[in-house]
Amino acid sequence: MPLVAIALLCYGGGLLAGLHGTLGMGAALVAALLLVALGRRRPAVAAFAAMAAAGIAAGRGAERADHGCATTIVARREWLLVPDAPLAPGEMVPVV
Repeated sequence: MPLVAIALLCYGGGLLAGLHGTLGMGAALVAALLLVALGRRRPAVAAFAAMAAAGIAAGRGAERADHGCATTIVARREWLLVPDAPLAPGEMVPVV
């Protein structure tokens, strides 16, 4: 059970590093951890480094996609709103 918790923490840490754009520092830390793991022949530590690298990649991908969506939203001049309920003057209705 502790190995699963440590792997989850490694992935979460990598995800946070990827989301905040610290790709270089995160990659350097993962590379150092991987070198230590391979030098000491510790496969569990190498797996933790791989989990952190996967988290960094996923976080970076999500951050880039969010940035692309935000850029597109800011650049739009027209919006198409589709109300869920019939409209009446002065009413507030949910919009999808």
